[in-house]
Amino acid sequence: MKIEPDQDEGHDPLIVNSILAAFSNFPKPEVEYLLLESVDNNSTIPFIERYRKSHVQNLSPNDMREVLETYEELNQTRKASLNFLKKNRTSLLKSEESVLSNCVVKDELDQVKESFKARTNKKWTADHQNLVDNVVEDVLRGVLKYEDDVNRRLKDFQQEKPNEIVNLVKASVVNRLIAECFEYLNNVKSSVMTDSRVMLQSELKKTSKTDKKTPKSEKKEDNVETYAPYHNFRKPVCRMMSYQVMAINRGETHKILKVSIDIPVNYENSFYSFVQNYLACTYKVMLDNHKSSVLTACVSDCFVRVKSKITRHVRSCLKSKAIKDSLETLQKNLKQTLAAEPVKTGVIMGIDPGFKNGCKIGIIDNNNRILFTGKLNLTTSVNGQDVKLKELLDQYEVGYIALGNGTGCNQVESLICILLTNIRGPTEPKLTTIGEAGVSIWSVSSEAEKEFPNMEAGLRSAISLARRLRDPISELSRVPPQNLSVGQYQHDLPNAKTVISMKDTLQEFVSFSGVDLNTAGAHVLQHVAGLGPGLAEKIVKCRENMPDCRFVSREQLRSAVKGLGEKTFEQCAGFVKIYPSCQNQSVIESKIRKIGQKWQSDSRTVNDDDPSAKKRKTGTAKTTKQSKTGEKYFEENPFDVTNIHPKQDRLNEMSNLKRARVFIDRKEALKKFSGSTNEEVKLNSEYAGKVVNVTDFGAFVELRNCCDLKSSKVVGLAPMSLNGPGLIQSLQIGQNVQVKVTKIDVVKGHFTLKIIE
Repeated sequence: MKIEPDQDEGHDPLIVNSILAAFSNFPKPEVEYLLLESVDNNSTIPFIERYRKSHVQNLSPNDMREVLETYEELNQTRKASLNFLKKNRTSLLKSEESVLSNCVVKDELDQVKESFKARTNKKWTADHQNLVDNVVEDVLRGVLKYEDDVNRRLKDFQQEKPNEIVNLVKASVVNRLIAECFEYLNNVKSSVMTDSRVMLQSELKKTSKTDKKTPKSEKKEDNVETYAPYHNFRKPVCRMMSYQVMAINRGETHKILKVSIDIPVNYENSFYSFVQNYLACTYKVMLDNHKSSVLTACVSDCFVRVKSKITRHVRSCLKSKAIKDSLETLQKNLKQTLAAEPVKTGVIMGIDPGFKNGCKIGIIDNNNRILFTGKLNLTTSVNGQDVKLKELLDQYEVGYIALGNGTGCNQVESLICILLTNIRGPTEPKLTTIGEAGVSIWSVSSEAEKEFPNMEAGLRSAISLARRLRDPISELSRVPPQNLSVGQYQHDLPNAKTVISMKDTLQEFVSFSGVDLNTAGAHVLQHVAGLGPGLAEKIVKCRENMPDCRFVSREQLRSAVKGLGEKTFEQCAGFVKIYPSCQNQSVIESKIRKIGQKWQSDSRTVNDDDPSAKKRKTGTAKTTKQSKTGEKYFEENPFDVTNIHPKQDRLNEMSNLKRARVFIDRKEALKKFSGSTNEEVKLNSEYAGKVVNVTDFGAFVELRNCCDLKSSKVVGLAPMSLNGPGLIQSLQIGQNVQVKVTKIDVVKGHFTLKIIE
């Protein structure tokens, strides 16, 4: 994240002090240095983390990001307040000027704007402004005690409603008191979130009779049971869990729950005591002697405003913390998901299973070029569809099969395992299941249509599944992070923040693990140090025109891409990897043909009749000498697959995230499918499973030995209340576990699991 420095005003002490107060748990010198380095020197978080870490030792990248995001929000509010003050200074009351001159909170700015807009609907002169300010001052000093006194002082005003001018004076007095009680209010806000007596409570919102008659309300009634734990909910705000806040906020958004904050009466007593002392010291007036005065009414209204501010502050803090925790969970799970070990060599077949429209198949070679796309009905063995699949496996010498885990997955897995019994030796394909989360979203996106303009969405999904096995980082990062099903309430998170989470995760992987130069898309390459979107696009286009659509070495990258200078190459070279080409080419291009394929090939599809394809075959050389035509050739360098980085400990941390792919054991799979291929989940039964998501309230586990009524993989919840927080938080996505089914909700299709191994 980068913040543009304010050249005119520099560091605003009010903003800096607000930041230091909000992040008092962080070392003050490190926060100040972070603001200095980011605002004044325009440094990014990755740069500070890598080259200035000694100055911010106790701040993680997430901590730095949170500080800078808060700074940016306060800075924008501060600028808006000062601009509004400068623009409307001649029309503002002194109380409003006082608020705006110290304003860094958006709620305060909005309140002043609302009051200003309501007042300026009437045309006032400068004399009227001064008169109102003098009346406000006299009310605070106790000179004007009653409303009649105020009316007599303002008799020259021509108002449509008699009490309108009195209400205006009261509002101005309240604004003045709130502005002058600014420090007290901040102290209350800082302590209220740790007070166990401040409670959040939610209840089922009452609906009218007319609402219950409409079909829309019937749908709402169905959702009521979803929020049953929060129908009569009451808990101290300091003990609220983030997932509880997200659930309650969603219920409130859907107009099912009614939420309130219960503030103890001692806050009101404390406020009145503070105001009495303040008025006595500042304006020399005793509030007890003016019990029925305008001033007393203003103080009462002031507490209503203060209470409202405290309530909004509590809700805002709870929401901010819940979003922060959910984003951290999303980032942690994204790291584990993206860290799956890639399969760099061998032909991959991606299968998107299905019943009605058949299974979509896409086959790609070592360089992600499409060899075949088509459809087969693999959920049943009729019409020789299994024989056609066997022919495809043999013809393209498929080394790996990436099977989507959606509808029909078990049936296809059974068929493939039976086919593999007839294949022996090193050519036997390896089978694994791939999560389909988000693949359908990407397949209908504008980016997918641009990449594969003449292909239907189902075939794009099959290709995407194959590429997820080849290069998980590049392929999964094409999908919006909230659609990857690796977070908690990720659909309720601000879209901008989820995009930033994905971007930050990619930056971390690119910076400390590197990327495959021959498979990474432009959306990943642009995060490499020294490269941007423009150079990333150039690299991808250049790669498509290279022999075999791949770079041979890093040196070739420097020579081939126009605009990539020495300085840029110096920055990016250590973060791009070039894996050696397969020694035994799995698919001979002269053998490639398309069986029953109507889709027209593009530049990525090999075609024997294409002259450029023949040129690519003969264009590869293994020397660095120049040809007779002056063209340079490059040979593979074994060091191009290494990762160069000064922070070796950080590199090891990222490397430890890498997980080896778990391929299905064919013999064990045949045992599983010897009976029914649609086994029903049974209570108190034990199953093998794979962790697919970890949240604050539990882990989601995909069961391997059964499928649901839709013939999709069964996913159950291992709640933290049943398994313990230590066990749940120690789990990682992709980890194999043994579970026991302890509860089944047939209506909702929910399965409660206990992890036993």
